[in-house]
Amino acid sequence: MSGFGGAYARAIINQMTGKAAIGPAPTALFVGLLITPPNDAGAGAVEVTGSGYARMEIDPADWAAASGDAPAGAANTVQKVFGTSTGDWTAGGTTPITAIGLYAAATGGSPIKWDWAGGFAWQPFYCSAASPGVFSVAAHGFSNGDKVIPSAEFTGTLPAQAGSWSGLQTVAGVTTDTFNLGVNTTVSGGGLIKKVVPQLVSNNQRAVFDIGTLLSQVS
Repeated sequence: MSGFGGAYARAIINQMTGKAAIGPAPTALFVGLLITPPNDAGAGAVEVTGSGYARMEIDPADWAAASGDAPAGAANTVQKVFGTSTGDWTAGGTTPITAIGLYAAATGGSPIKWDWAGGFAWQPFYCSAASPGVFSVAAHGFSNGDKVIPSAEFTGTLPAQAGSWSGLQTVAGVTTDTFNLGVNTTVSGGGLIKKVVPQLVSNNQRAVFDIGTLLSQVS
């Protein structure tokens, strides 16, 4: 599940409870490309390194004002393009960039906030016990072959199955309101699911994020 890094989450709670002010808004943030997102404590992120990679600065003017409820969010209002790679940025060209991190500096530190790549919202789902388990999400908008990530955060319970729900899953068997992930389930369950758009960046290529695809959400 995407979210704030631990330090920033604690700062928000301290602000909310009157213990301490967060402080002035940053004058700029830096977007980092993640092959592996961080854990719930904001640690463990695997960021692209080498081959001409550098975090990209994003100005406050490049963000829309936050809007919406459950989740609230903000997205980029201009296309953002990273510099040209001088080699593979994605583990030999086979392991894609799956997430983005927002950092307070051009190098070092843990993400202030991170989210899965693609700019899509989390949607609640129910999954049956079946072979394969059938996911029900009204008007989900997914297509066969899309990559998604299921999550049990916020009181969900993922359906029991023989393997693991970690990592990206592939959508199949699409109808307007249902689909499956090719996984046999033994107990029904539910949670939240989100479409992810991975990017492979090989030599002499650039990572590109169109308007609205750098999305930062909070439920």
